[in-house]
Amino acid sequence: MKLPGRIGDTPVIGTGLYSDNLGGAATVTGIGEVAIKLAVSKEVCSMMSDGLCALRASIGAVTTASIRLKDDMGIIAIDRSGRIASVHNSPYMPWAFSTTKMRKPEASLRGKIVAPLF
Repeated sequence: MKLPGRIGDTPVIGTGLYSDNLGGAATVTGIGEVAIKLAVSKEVCSMMSDGLCALRASIGAVTTASIRLKDDMGIIAIDRSGRIASVHNSPYMPWAFSTTKMRKPEASLRGKIVAPLF
């Protein structure tokens, strides 16, 4: 479902993935055109740089994708304080994470779900 000649959104910095020392890191899944048009992962990191936690920034970006482009989007983010968020407006989005302090990884088929607004 890509436009002819377009590479995937995942390797495009700012769309499929982004990180910086001021905000944190974010990776996006869904329809690539949405991630590209809205520079979603960069936007999440910018919101975290402005003081939002990973969860609030991710909810904001998924809500924007729902309203502006009426499409599914999923985000996994970690802010500079180490808070991890998984947010999506699709029925499922598998994710997992582990830290050195955990005995076993935490995983789920669902994150914080933001209801599609379309």
